Amino acid sequence: MVLELIPLGTLLTLLTSQVLETAVAAQDVLFEKESFRILSNFLQDIQPLLVELRRQDMKDSPAVRTALESLQDDLKKARTLIDTCTSKPKMYLLVNCRSIVRETQEITRNVGKSLELLALASAEVAGDISVNVSRLKQQMVSVKFQTSESKLLVINKLEQGLREHRTDQGFANDLLVDIARAVGIPVNASEISRELASFKREKEEAALRKEREEEAFMEQVITLLSRADSSYLPDSSNQTYWGRVRSIRNTVNTTKLILPLKSFMCPLTKELMVDPVSLVTGSCFERASITAWFAEGNTTDPVTQEELSDMTLRPNIPVRQSIEEWQERNYCIGILRAKSMLQSESEGEQKAALDELIELCQKNRTNKDWIVQEGLLVDIVKALKSSNRDIKRGSLAALLALVQKNKPNQELLVDAGALEQIVRCLGREAGVAKAAAALLLELLEGNGSMSLKIGRERSAILLLVTLLNGKDTEAAQLARLTLDKLSDEKDNVVAMANANWCSPLVRCLSEGKDDATKVVMANTLAALTLTDEAKTTMAEMQVVPPLVRMMELGKLETKVAAMRALQSLCSHRLIKGHIAKAGGVRVVLNHLLSGMSTLYVRENAAVILDTIAEIDGTEFFVDRSGTPLHDSETLENLLAVYENSLNNPLIRKHVLRTLLGLLSSSDSTQVRDTLRRLRGISLLLPMIEGHDRELRDCVVQILHHLSASGGSEIAEYMQKQQNYRALLKLLDNSMAEEVQIAAAGIIANLPQQDPVTEALVEAEAISILVEVLKTGTPKAKEAAVDALVRFTDPSNTKMQHSVANLDVHSLLVRTMYSGTVKSKARAATALGNFSKSTPSLCLEPETMCSCFGTSRAPKCKVHSGRCSVKTTFCIVEADAVSGLIVVMSEDRGAAAEAAVEALETLVAEDDTLQPAAQLLHNSDGISPLINILTVGTPELKEKAIRFLERIFVAKGMKEVYGNRSRIPLVDLATFGSHSIKKSAAKVLAQLEFIHEVSTYY
Repeated sequence: MVLELIPLGTLLTLLTSQVLETAVAAQDVLFEKESFRILSNFLQDIQPLLVELRRQDMKDSPAVRTALESLQDDLKKARTLIDTCTSKPKMYLLVNCRSIVRETQEITRNVGKSLELLALASAEVAGDISVNVSRLKQQMVSVKFQTSESKLLVINKLEQGLREHRTDQGFANDLLVDIARAVGIPVNASEISRELASFKREKEEAALRKEREEEAFMEQVITLLSRADSSYLPDSSNQTYWGRVRSIRNTVNTTKLILPLKSFMCPLTKELMVDPVSLVTGSCFERASITAWFAEGNTTDPVTQEELSDMTLRPNIPVRQSIEEWQERNYCIGILRAKSMLQSESEGEQKAALDELIELCQKNRTNKDWIVQEGLLVDIVKALKSSNRDIKRGSLAALLALVQKNKPNQELLVDAGALEQIVRCLGREAGVAKAAAALLLELLEGNGSMSLKIGRERSAILLLVTLLNGKDTEAAQLARLTLDKLSDEKDNVVAMANANWCSPLVRCLSEGKDDATKVVMANTLAALTLTDEAKTTMAEMQVVPPLVRMMELGKLETKVAAMRALQSLCSHRLIKGHIAKAGGVRVVLNHLLSGMSTLYVRENAAVILDTIAEIDGTEFFVDRSGTPLHDSETLENLLAVYENSLNNPLIRKHVLRTLLGLLSSSDSTQVRDTLRRLRGISLLLPMIEGHDRELRDCVVQILHHLSASGGSEIAEYMQKQQNYRALLKLLDNSMAEEVQIAAAGIIANLPQQDPVTEALVEAEAISILVEVLKTGTPKAKEAAVDALVRFTDPSNTKMQHSVANLDVHSLLVRTMYSGTVKSKARAATALGNFSKSTPSLCLEPETMCSCFGTSRAPKCKVHSGRCSVKTTFCIVEADAVSGLIVVMSEDRGAAAEAAVEALETLVAEDDTLQPAAQLLHNSDGISPLINILTVGTPELKEKAIRFLERIFVAKGMKEVYGNRSRIPLVDLATFGSHSIKKSAAKVLAQLEFIHEVSTYY
C-alpha cells in the first residue's frame, strides 16, 4: 500500500485499527506469555492516544508521514513475530526463546519511539496528549523483558550438553522430558514424535534459506535428542527391557554381571568409555582423554605411536552402541538379581536388594521403568511393612528413587496401595519419618492430583504436623515443605487447622481469591478449640485483618463466617488489640446498631462486643486511629438497643455485659458518669425484679458500678417502690458470688440517711448481711462487711444494738485474721465505730445482792465498768484488740489505718487512757505503732504519731518507748510533709527531745 496516496485521517484510522488488532493477537500468544502480555497492554494504551490525535485535525507533513510509516513498520514486525510464535513448533520456539524475548522488547521500545515522533511532528497536538505520549514512551523504552526461568534452565542444560558433547542416553532422556515439560508437550510417544518431526522440518527450511549457522545448531540439537530411548517412551522402553531379559535368560547366568570387553575401555585411562571417538588410525579413545592428550602438545596416536597428520575426532557409533547394549544387559541382570534377593527371607539380602535398586535408578532413568515392569514396585511396598527399620528406610529410599521425576511411576505407586504404608512411617523413628516425608514431598512435585489423595489418607496431616513440631530440624523442614504442597487443597488446609497448624488457613484467609474458600476457612477457625498459646500464634500471623475485611465488606455468608471466627478468638487480649487496630470494633458496632443488619448478624455482633469489653474494655473500645468509642453517642445507642430488644434476651444480655465490661475497666470514670447522665440507672433499676436471672444479675453488677459515685438515685427508687427486699434477695447464698458482691456494694453505696437505713433494717438487711459474713466467699464477705459498716454508726446506738445482738463482733474479729485486706479494713472500721460508743454505755459496777451473799460484777480492763459485747460493744471484751494489733503490724495501707483508728478509741477518753495504754503495752501493740513511723504511708504515719502522742501521756509509756521512737520521729520531723513535721516535733517536745533537734527548724 502506498501511504503517500492515503489521506492522513484515513491513515490514522487504519493504524488505530492495526494497533488494536495486534494487541488482541498478542494476548493470544501462549509462548513467553508475560512478554506478549506487556506488549499487548502497551498497544492497548496507544489506541486511545491515536484516536485523540486523529481528533486533533493534524496537518499533513513529511514528518508526520515518516512517523506513521515507522509505526506501521513496527506493527508489521510485531505481527510477524506473533505469527511466528503461534505457528512454529514449540521446540523451535524454545531454542529461540531468548531471541524472541529480545525482539519483543525491541519492538515495544521502537513503537514507543515512533509514537513520540508522531506527537512531536505536529504542533497541533494538545499539551495533555503530548504529556501522555511522553509518559507512555518513557515506560515503553525503559521496559525490560525477561525469558522465563524454567525455559532458561532447559536451554542452559541443552547448550551445556552440546558444549560437553554429551551423547549418553540418560542425559538425552532427561533433557527431552525437561523440554516437553517446558513447552507443555505431554510426555507420550505420539506428541514427542510429532514435535521432533516438526523441528526437523524447521531445520530443513533453514537449510533452504541458506541459514547455515541456524541449520548447524538445529542439527546438533536433533543429534543429541536422537540419543533418547525412542523419545523416552515407556512402551518402547518396556519392549527393549523384555527383549534384553529374554536374551539374558537364553545366554548368560541371570545373577552374574557381564564383564566389559577390552575394547570398551579407554587405552589412556583404562576406564569405561562414555563418548568414544576414533582417530584416523582407527584407535578408539574417550573423547575427554584424547582431547587432553592433544592439549599437552602430543601429535601421535597413543596406542600405535604413529604421527598424526589429521587429528580430527570422529564419534565411534558402533562402539558406543555396544557399550550401551552391554550396560543395558547388566542393568537387566541387576534388576533380576535384586528381585530374587528382595523376595528372600534374609533381611540382609533384602537390604542389599534395595540398595542395588537405588543405585540402578541413579544410573539410568530407563531403569526406573524396567524395575516397575519386573513387578518390583509391589515387592518394595510390601517391604515397607517390615519391622526392621533399615529395611523400612531402604524401601522408602528405593520408592523415592523410582518416582523421582516419573509421574507414571507415581501413579502406579498409589495404585499399589503404598500411600497408607508411607503415611504410617511418618509416625516411626526420625530416620524412617524423614524418608517418608521426603517421598511424600516428591510425589507432590508437579502432581496436583496427589495432594488430595495424600490428604485423604488417615492421619497423614496430623502426623506431618507432629513431625513439624518435633525436635529434628531436618524432619521438621521436610514436613513443612510437604504441608505447604498439601495446602493447595481446601480440605487439607482444614485438616491442618484441626491438627493445630493454622498457617495455611491464615494464608487462605489473607490471599484466597474467592469468597467461598474464605468462608470455609473462617468456619473452620470458628469450630476450633484454641489454646491461648495458639491464639497468640494466630494473632502474630495476622489472622485478624482479613477477618475484619470479610466482616466489613463481604456478603452475608462471608460476614457471618468472619464474625463466628472472631467470636472464637476475641477472648484473647492480643486478638482484641488487633481487632481494635484493624478497625473491627467500629465495624461490629455498626452491625449491631444498623437496622439493615439481619438478626443473626446483630446477635453475633453483640457477642463479640461483649467479649472484647470483658476485661479492660475501654482499652480496646477504640477505632482504627485509637479514638475511644465509649463516648456518649455510642453508650446512648447501646442503651437504646437494650431498650428496643425486648423480644431478644440474647442481644439484651450481651449489650448489658458490654456495658458491664466497660464499667469494670480501670479507667471507667467517664463511662460511669456518661451512663448516669443518660439515665442508665432509671432504665435498669426495674430489672432487679425481673425473672430473667442472667439479665438481672448483669443489671445488679452495672448498678453497683454506677452507684460508686453516689447511690441516691437507687435509694429514691427503692424508697418509692418500697422494694429493698428485691435487692436483698440477691444476697442469698444461692446467688453467684459476683451478684452477692454487687448487691452488698449497692447497699454500701446508698446514702447514709436515716430513712434509707431504717428501710433496710425493716427489710432485715442486717441479718442477711451477717449471714453472708458467716457463710459467703471471701469476696462476698468483703462486700458484706463493707455494707454492714453503715449500721454501726456511733450516732445510732439503737442500730448498733441490733447489729451486736447478732453476734457480729465475733465475725468481725475472725475477719481480722482471715479476711481480705479490704475486709480487714472495713471490719476494723466497724469495730472502731462500736468502740466509740462504749464509754457512754459502760456502767459503774454495782453491788449484786442475792440470798447467798454480796458480790461485785467484774470490771472491764479498760473502761473500769461493766462491759459486754452486746451491751457496750466493748472491743476489749470482744477480744478484738489482738486482731487489730495483728492487722496494724502486717498491713501498711487502709487496713492498718482503720486498725490504728479503732485502737485509738481506747485512749480517747482520759478515764481509759492509762489502762488502755497498759493493755496495749501488755499486748505488744505499741511497738508496731513505732514501726509504722518508718515504713508506713504518709497518712498512716500521721495517724500513728497522733496515737503515740496520746499514749505518751499515760504514765510510764515515755520511759519505755521514748528512746525507741526518737530516731524515726526525728527523721519525720526533718524530712516529712509539713503536717507530719509539725506533729512529730510536737511528740518530740512531749518526750523532751526537742532541744536535740532544734537546729533543723
